[in-house]
Amino acid sequence: MSRRKFSNNLVTMRELSKTLEDQNRMTYVRYGTEHMLISLSELPKSPAAALLAQEGFSSEKALFELEAIKGKVNPNKNQSVDSAWGPTAYELLRAAEALAGRYSSDCVDDLHLLLAIVQNQKCGAYQLLKKLKINHQKVETAIINLISEKA
Repeated sequence: MSRRKFSNNLVTMRELSKTLEDQNRMTYVRYGTEHMLISLSELPKSPAAALLAQEGFSSEKALFELEAIKGKVNPNKNQSVDSAWGPTAYELLRAAEALAGRYSSDCVDDLHLLLAIVQNQKCGAYQLLKKLKINHQKVETAIINLISEKA
């Protein structure tokens, strides 16, 4: 698989993930796929964020569920703000890169990442969507249609 560049939206998403700790007084050692999904939903002018909002996904509801599932990890303990993505998050990025290749896209963008999420039932982001009762199949079909239109 050739290395494809990541869109500006995905670079911005990484920065948004780093701010989740400040927004919610939660401290994470690593940012997981759930954080990717929440940050993805907050990207300005993002087709993936618009699609998630259309299906009823909101970062506020997702953060509430995430806290309920994982809890706060010692919010009084100072930990590095520059925490790394967890291993599953990197797997999703590689899957998004493979999807970009499959659809002959110039770069990996937010739609590829969201498609990787809805196709990976084992990742935390997929489970969070399921918990929020987001229709995965409908989202997957809409993403494929959007990506196909761009090609």
